[in-house]
Amino acid sequence: MCGLFGAIKLQGNKTISTKVVYRNGKEMESRGTHAVGWCQSMLDNSLEYEKYEGATSTHKLHLKKALHNCQSLVGHTRFATHGSVTDSVNNHPHLYANAEVVGAVTHNGVISHHEHIAKTNDLTMQGECDSEIIARLLESFDPELSLVERVADAVNECDDWDSIALAVLESKGDVTDMVLVARGNPVKYSIHNGVLYYASTSTMLPSTVQTLKEGSILHIREGVGILDTVDGLLEEYATTGLTWQTYGARSSTAKKVVKTCQPVQTRFDGHDSFDDYYLSNNIERDWYSTM
Repeated sequence: MCGLFGAIKLQGNKTISTKVVYRNGKEMESRGTHAVGWCQSMLDNSLEYEKYEGATSTHKLHLKKALHNCQSLVGHTRFATHGSVTDSVNNHPHLYANAEVVGAVTHNGVISHHEHIAKTNDLTMQGECDSEIIARLLESFDPELSLVERVADAVNECDDWDSIALAVLESKGDVTDMVLVARGNPVKYSIHNGVLYYASTSTMLPSTVQTLKEGSILHIREGVGILDTVDGLLEEYATTGLTWQTYGARSSTAKKVVKTCQPVQTRFDGHDSFDDYYLSNNIERDWYSTM
């Protein structure tokens, strides 16, 4: 079980509270301390990301710095179930890009047959984390489809017993969108001073907290507001009786990982720099370079 947290400006002249975001990120330590990461949208619609091994509180200053001039942010605390946290490609956010968009995926839950999904769709996984399959699917889908449609299609590729909560941040031209998804795992959110804040739990959210309806997708546009709450696109989640708390960071089997890695950080406001991300990870992406 991992934790989601983040924020998005509904009005461009508002300010995201570093205190609120950090408190939610720290609260998510109860759901994962193996790694923490985030991706944020900046004033020029570029996206930047950082990934760190260890708990949120260990990287408090880095997170607060990332929120300066930030327009939106998706954050994640990880309890590793697939893939070593010492290899940053396994940690969230999982990045994706095609000729039209760049984006980042954060996921809470377990996708049980991610390798089969990758093989069926002729996709190449860059790491071992099951959550990455959502990013690879979004990368492969027609970018002319709306983000909501592509996210729904990606979730529906997963087994109907896979519990999934998502926060996806995507930039296309001068537009940046966020979607929140609840299918089997919870997403809570609240609106405070023109900013929407969200997390996997409601404890540290300001103002009146709302729970994203099971099986729905919340679509938010940076500087514009909530565009829609979409029902009916996600296949129904089948409860299997699995106790997800067994994946919690406070479980007796959890081991705290000592921070040994330097942060992975890049800026991909253009395709060249995002291609550099792949090259720096020794990933063959020649097709992308030619676009």
